This record gives sequence, C-alpha cells and structure tokens, in this order.
Amino acid sequence: MTAPAEPTTLPVPDEFTQVHEAALAGFVRPASWFEGATRRAIVEESRSARDCAFCAERAAALSLAAVRGAHTTVTDLPSGLVEMVHRLTTDSGRLTRAWFDEVLASGVTREQYVEASGLIGSSTIADTFATAIDGAPRELAAPEDGMPSGERNEQLADVGAYVGVMDYEHPHPRFEGASAPNICRALAMVPSAMDEFWELFGPHYRPMSAQAEHEFGRSQIELVASRTSALNECFY
Repeated sequence: MTAPAEPTTLPVPDEFTQVHEAALAGFVRPASWFEGATRRAIVEESRSARDCAFCAERAAALSLAAVRGAHTTVTDLPSGLVEMVHRLTTDSGRLTRAWFDEVLASGVTREQYVEASGLIGSSTIADTFATAIDGAPRELAAPEDGMPSGERNEQLADVGAYVGVMDYEHPHPRFEGASAPNICRALAMVPSAMDEFWELFGPHYRPMSAQAEHEFGRSQIELVASRTSALNECFY
C-alpha cells in the first residue's frame, strides 16, 4: 500500500467521513464471533502482513511449499488465526480447500473465518482510503468490552464454496428483490460481517447514474478501476 508523497487537500464527502468513522469504531467492538480485543488484533495483524517478509516471499514463489519460515507478527493471536489473516491479506488468490481445512483444524471455526474475512476486507477499504488521503491508516481505539453475540444465519445455500452462501430463497433483508454481489453472498453466514462490509463499501461504489457528481467520464472511471484491479490481482 503506497502512500502519496504528501497528504491530499482534496475535499472528502461528509458521507465518506461518517462511514469511515463508524467502521473504525466497529473494528474494536465485539461482534458475532470475536470480542473487541481480537477484532482489533485482526486489523493490526492484517496491516502488518503487508510488511511480512515471509508473506512477501511466499507471494512471489510459484509454489508455497517451496518457502519455509514464520510470519512476522505484532499480536498474540493464535498461529492458525495469524496464518489465516496473513494469507487473506497478501495472497488470497491462491487459497485452496486443503489450506482452508488446515485453518479449521487449527481451531478457527467457519463462522470466525467468515467474520474475519469481512473484517479484513472492511479494514483494507478503510486503510487504503486513509493512506490515499492522509498518508497512513488511522489509529485504532482501545478495544471495547463485551462478548460476541453468536449470531449465525442458518438459511444458506451450498454452491460448492468453502462455506455456505446466501440463499436467494432466503435473502438478507438489504438484498430482497435484488441480486446480491458474490462478496456479500459469501459473508451471509454471519449477517453482522455482511452489514459491516456493505455499509463501508457501499458509498464507495458509485453507480453510473451518479456520474454527474464528478468530472470523470465513464471511460476514465473504467480505466482507473481496471488498472487498480490489475495491480491488486482482483479475481473479477
């Protein structure tokens, strides 16, 4: 994640400021399957993974099995959770069922996997935006006390993915009567994870009907989006 040479002076819409403040506050609160301290540690570990030498070496290797070593960590998260966070952050395009099974065998539950995946995605949005605007991710507040709620969606579809996804026969309320993006379908097991991601992601996903609000034309927007996706090795 490359920071600009100096903080930008571009105006930031109030809507963006509000959703980012809300997201940062949520990163340190108890959710469905992790308490606040663990969620904060997951965000910290995800940030550190971008500078982890072991992750960089594995990401550059043709075969993960050819690389031996250990992650550079900044938290006391269990090793299985550290591996999951670092791989999801730095090399998500090469995850395998065998790797997923190893994560589960380490003690991470499917529900925790889904919540952590959504949290990493949300924090990546927040950190990328903050770095582009201010030169660095925002500081995290102290974790809030409380216990996870244990909320789980039982009405899922088996489409051959690692976890059950949103069943169109039983959609999340925010997607009733509309198609849900696959990333949200993938988070459907833990509704709070889907809500957390979409509430931050949604305002950044500008429909073409809102083109009049900015000076970029459609071809310029597509060029920026395509180049960004290529640099990030986005599956889509």
